Amino acid sequence: MTSQTSQASAGARGAKPWQSFTFIGGVWMPVVVLALDYYIGPEMSLLYVLAGRLYLPRLGFLYLVATAAVVALSAWQLLHRPSRPALAAVASGALLAGGITAVALTILAAWRMSVVFPIWVVPAWAAGIWLKAALRSFQAACRAFGALGAVAVCACSATVTLVVPILLVPQPWNLVSHLPDATGAQLAGADLSGIYLDGCSEVTLAGADLSRANLNESVMGKCGLDLSGANLREAKFRNASLSGINLTGADLRNADLTGAVLFMADLTNADLRMATLGLRAHGRLTLSGTDIRGADLSELEYSEHSVHWPWRGVIYDNTTKWPPGFDPNVLAKPREGN
Repeated sequence: MTSQTSQASAGARGAKPWQSFTFIGGVWMPVVVLALDYYIGPEMSLLYVLAGRLYLPRLGFLYLVATAAVVALSAWQLLHRPSRPALAAVASGALLAGGITAVALTILAAWRMSVVFPIWVVPAWAAGIWLKAALRSFQAACRAFGALGAVAVCACSATVTLVVPILLVPQPWNLVSHLPDATGAQLAGADLSGIYLDGCSEVTLAGADLSRANLNESVMGKCGLDLSGANLREAKFRNASLSGINLTGADLRNADLTGAVLFMADLTNADLRMATLGLRAHGRLTLSGTDIRGADLSELEYSEHSVHWPWRGVIYDNTTKWPPGFDPNVLAKPREGN
C-alpha cells in the first residue's frame, strides 16, 4: 500500500501543470468557450445576454474580464512559488473577479434554460475552479502579507480586473444614462457603433432621436426591441443585425443599411424614402404602409425561400431602384405614390 501511495504521489508530482484538472477546466475549456461564444453571436451567446442585462451595450469588456481570469490562473499554476507572494495576491483578485462574472453567467444560463445549449455548462464549471483557485492563492498571500495586506492587494487586483476592461472598451454613456427606458432620448449624431441592445432587457428607444447616429455593426432586436416612431434619419446601419425589431412609424429617410441583416422586423408605416437598402432580408417582414420612394434596393439580397414580405400597401414610385430581375408585382402590386 505504501509503495502504491508513493507511486501515485510521484505520478502527481510528475504531471505537468497544464495537464491538471484545474488547468483543463479553468483555462483550456474557457478559452474554447470564449471562441465559440464569439463565433455563435448574439442568438445563443451568454456574454451578449449579460451585457444586455448590465445595460453596458459594448460587451468586449466581458471578454477581457474572462481573459484576465484565464491569464491569472495560468500564471498561478505555472509560475507560483513561495518566493512570489505578490503573484498569489494579484492572482486571487483577478480570479475572484472572473469567478463572480462566471457566477453571473451561470445564473443567466439557468434563467435561459428553456433552450439548452452545452456551452452554457462551462461558466458554472469555470466559476467553481476560479473561485477555489482564488481562495487558495489568497491563503498563500495571507501567509506572506498578513490578512489586511492580502485583502488590500486582492481588492485592488479585482477592481482593476473589472474596471480596466470597461475603460479599454468605451461605453456610449450618453445612451447608457437613459437605459433601460430611452423613450424620446436625444441621441442625434451619437457614436453607437458595435452596441448590443435587446428588448428582453426591457430596453426601449421608442420616439428617440437617433438622426445621423452611427449604428454600424450594431446588434439590435429580440423580444420586439421598440424603436417605433424613432427618428433614424440619415442613421448608419452598415453591417448591423436587426432581428425582431419594431420600427413602426420610424423615420429612416436617407438611412444607410448597406450590408445589414433584417430579420422578422415590423416596418409598418416606416418612412424609408431615399434610404440605401443594400441589406439581407430574412423571415417575415411587415411592410404595410412602408414608404420606399426614391430608396435604393439595387443591392438587396433575399431568397424567396427564406423571406416572407407581403408587399400590399408598400408605397413606391419610378425613382425606387430595384435589384436586377426583381418585380414587386409578383409579390403583390403596391399602390403608386404621388
